Amino acid sequence: HYPLRRQRQMCIRDRLISGPGLDGRDWRGTAHFLGTPVATPAGTGFVAATATDDAYVQDKIVTVPSSVQAGDTLLLGFTGEAAMMPPTPNGWTLVRTQDNGTSVAVGVWTRQATSADAGATITLTQPAKRRALVSLSAYRGFSAVALSAASTDTDSAVHATPTLPVLTGDLVVAVFADRGTATTAWTAGGGQVGRLT
Repeated sequence: HYPLRRQRQMCIRDRLISGPGLDGRDWRGTAHFLGTPVATPAGTGFVAATATDDAYVQDKIVTVPSSVQAGDTLLLGFTGEAAMMPPTPNGWTLVRTQDNGTSVAVGVWTRQATSADAGATITLTQPAKRRALVSLSAYRGFSAVALSAASTDTDSAVHATPTLPVLTGDLVVAVFADRGTATTAWTAGGGQVGRLT
């Protein structure tokens, strides 16, 4: 456990992206970008992140990174079809879901890690077998997710997060999802650091 100068909170900004080239197979991925907090004490901030592939299965299983410690804030993300959104896992709190109708949806859940979490697996179960991605990221020194916002767009190569009020020292996490076949890579915007791309 790292001492904090004050209780810091995380803010989640989701951006859901869809385009004309939806073929039912091609998940181009979920991208997590971090804005750098101001005056963050040593030993706090991003810890680790991992994600599944988009295999055609019902259960999506992700392993908690071994570097996670008790008290870390965990973010669990799902990118898949809107009708396949998994239920909230036991012990987790839903932050937000966002979809563009039927073809693509994002869900984000959070909880504080325990001493038993490092190396453990987390399963999200879809209603049926479908292609989907599940991501897990961990952050140290933040007490909770303070607030969230979401937006969608179509047919654009540049995507902006919605606006949220934040405090100095807050860590802003932006989650992007895309199902268009034209997307082959992600580039972080100014002041952001890519963690899962």
